[in-house]
Amino acid sequence: MKTSRADDVFSIYEALWRRAEHEGAVVRYEGISPYGEAGWFHPTYYPKPTIVLIRPYYEEPDDEPRRESTAPAPLPQPDIHAEVITLAHEYGHFVSWSGRTERAEYELYAAVAKYRDAILDEEIKKMPAGLSRQESNECLRTALHDRLDEEARDRILREETLAWRIGREVLTELALADFELYDRRTKIGLHNHRYRLGIEDLWPDDIPGELSTE
Repeated sequence: MKTSRADDVFSIYEALWRRAEHEGAVVRYEGISPYGEAGWFHPTYYPKPTIVLIRPYYEEPDDEPRRESTAPAPLPQPDIHAEVITLAHEYGHFVSWSGRTERAEYELYAAVAKYRDAILDEEIKKMPAGLSRQESNECLRTALHDRLDEEARDRILREETLAWRIGREVLTELALADFELYDRRTKIGLHNHRYRLGIEDLWPDDIPGELSTE
């Protein structure tokens, strides 16, 4: 019978980490998130394809999966169930890049994502001081909506949807028992992207400062 006890989830976490490495990716921790992500994928970061999990106070070496961090009390230890979901989603981007998405289409997506990040960097630099988090979010999402065309926005959403789908497939294969959190993260993650791109408004229970780009 399947279970989702902490040890079982960590064994899945470790198995997925090793699977990604076996397929040619670097997997590692970093302590700082550029845009509020829980993790990210870049095809030429090391310059190998790299999956990063954001974990403040990670233990060295940063390329070994660990249950615990060096977080001082009373800070919590890592939530492995949450991290394995992030790892699966970023693995989904890796698999998309590796061939699940046709190369020409992936390159078009990658160019759009690079342009999106450049827009964000440019808009953040020129943003006036004193704005609230929600006001700054509105400035950024307006800029993205206005400067990316519909086709570009659709490409971002297609890639994100595929990455979540692949992540669910691999966690099913590795026998994760409980997908309630995964499915909720998928729903919220896609909503966050639609909000950031100016396609969808805030939901009533959204906390604007906590809307990541995952």
